[in-house]
Amino acid sequence: MSGGRLHIGAHRHRQPDVHPRARRLDVHHLDAAMVLVEPSEDGVLTLRLEGRLDGVTCVEVERRFVEISASPGGDGVVLDCSGLAYVSSAGLRSILVLGKRQRAANRGFSLASPSPAVREVLALSGFASRFAIHPDPRSAVEAMRR
Repeated sequence: MSGGRLHIGAHRHRQPDVHPRARRLDVHHLDAAMVLVEPSEDGVLTLRLEGRLDGVTCVEVERRFVEISASPGGDGVVLDCSGLAYVSSAGLRSILVLGKRQRAANRGFSLASPSPAVREVLALSGFASRFAIHPDPRSAVEAMRR
């Protein structure tokens, strides 16, 4: 499986040699949330969020999350929040939808590398007690393997 990245952002294209669950999506917003999909050979998909996840951007991001969680195979998803500058209540809902879908399919789900501001939002909203939060994606994948 390719270790390449797919940038999900402002253009709609299909790229060759990319994980079959990875496609571009359109997000029309100045501070658009972008998702980098990093397929893993060990069956855990890493989704790296960048930018803002708010009421405007979360619609397309959530649609993409639903597609990913509905596709067969895979052992889990790690949501890498290291590039996430802001998350609103609508963005939290998108993360919750992905986490619930992963758990319903008996697949792992965890968050990794949130900034201090995003970590505070996750803690205040109760997400820190609902989902595992790891310091980096590698430790999240390792924890999922145990």
